[in-house]
Amino acid sequence: MSFWKRRKKSSRRLQSAGDTGQVQKRKKTSKRSPPVAMEVKLLALEALGSGLSAQEVGELVGVGSGTIHKWRKDHEEGGVSALCRKASSISVRKQCTALEEKIVALRREHPERGVRRIRDDLRRNEGLEVSAEKVRTVVSEAGLGNPPPQPRRRPPGIRRFERSCPNALWQIDIFTFQLKRMYPVYLIGVIDDHSRYLVGWGLFRQQNADAVLEVLKGAIGQWGAPREILSDNGRQFVAWRGETRFQKVLRRQGVQHVRSAPHHPMTLGKIERFWQTVWREFLEEAVFASFADACQRLEHWIHYYNHQRPHQGIDGGCPADRFYGIAEDVDEAVRQGCRENSLRLALGQEPRPPLYLLGQLGGADVRVVRKGEEIEVKVGEAVHEVIRLGAPFAIGEDGSFGRAGNDGAVEGPERGGALPGGRAGPQGRGGGQRAVQE
Repeated sequence: MSFWKRRKKSSRRLQSAGDTGQVQKRKKTSKRSPPVAMEVKLLALEALGSGLSAQEVGELVGVGSGTIHKWRKDHEEGGVSALCRKASSISVRKQCTALEEKIVALRREHPERGVRRIRDDLRRNEGLEVSAEKVRTVVSEAGLGNPPPQPRRRPPGIRRFERSCPNALWQIDIFTFQLKRMYPVYLIGVIDDHSRYLVGWGLFRQQNADAVLEVLKGAIGQWGAPREILSDNGRQFVAWRGETRFQKVLRRQGVQHVRSAPHHPMTLGKIERFWQTVWREFLEEAVFASFADACQRLEHWIHYYNHQRPHQGIDGGCPADRFYGIAEDVDEAVRQGCRENSLRLALGQEPRPPLYLLGQLGGADVRVVRKGEEIEVKVGEAVHEVIRLGAPFAIGEDGSFGRAGNDGAVEGPERGGALPGGRAGPQGRGGGQRAVQE
């Protein structure tokens, strides 16, 4: 009895009838070996120096003996830095070099910032996409890493919560600190639970009900009343008998008062984390000339916190992005800038920070985003105008105006038309919310 066996496929293939008939070898695809940790490489070299052969060390590590010899040669010529894994192509190598330089420079300028904060700063302000692990590797290889944390007992599990929209829940609290060379002061803050946007604040010499009501009424007058307000059991908010003035104002505004459990500051975790941020990044080292100077400089820092500082609790976005409902549009503009900068780095060019302006004009959404060498203006979902950077501004004979293209024509068919809301030309600049980044 005979059995039919399938023939093995030959590693060679014949050309078609129209070819010369010569046999061509199949092209070999080179596959890169998986990365080996730096600690493993150093241990392998140490074992090689203790008397083991390269073949024995390679079997322990899982690589060939030639790789072990290459590691030893690289270490003898360039030290530990020569053992770092290098990019496979010149373009990728250029990108990695530029990114590493940016990471090291940012770490040297702000040594208190962690790897995730550096990642968010590069993405938001520089338009460079990089992972937190890459930042940690570069910082450690540059000798700028922090010492490993001391082991400690893990705290009990904390139940986290977050409202699904702005103005659903506010958290209010009081922070006490000492103005250097002066007197103690009290910072009252109201933060939005969903966006971490500081909707109201005030710096006072005394902590009493009048100061709390001043901040609360200012926040409600500017942003409207929230559904709920969360506070602790301080005497400015809660009374043992009856209602406080704070609770009476909330009842008249139709706001529900939610109180945290006694001796449980984790319930007010978002406002407590804000106190830690403002202390570490601003108040701890600041020296003020007067109380008025402290109020003015604190106002600038809070504006920076709301509109420019990336927040790790909301995926690296700014609190204003979530509060105004433009987080997705801002993220798309930042992604566009990151894609363009990846190409610029591959070509050996300097990256450019993302440029975008988002807001409302006459009730319509307006988006101004840079795409390459052009700036695109969208009103709603339609492209209103495309501006070429460097193109001259021209006024036509019929009164229309706009940016002139390469052929001399004025870009955009609606230069003389009315803008949304019934207002034309410069008179149509509306007062909607906007987020500007350049």
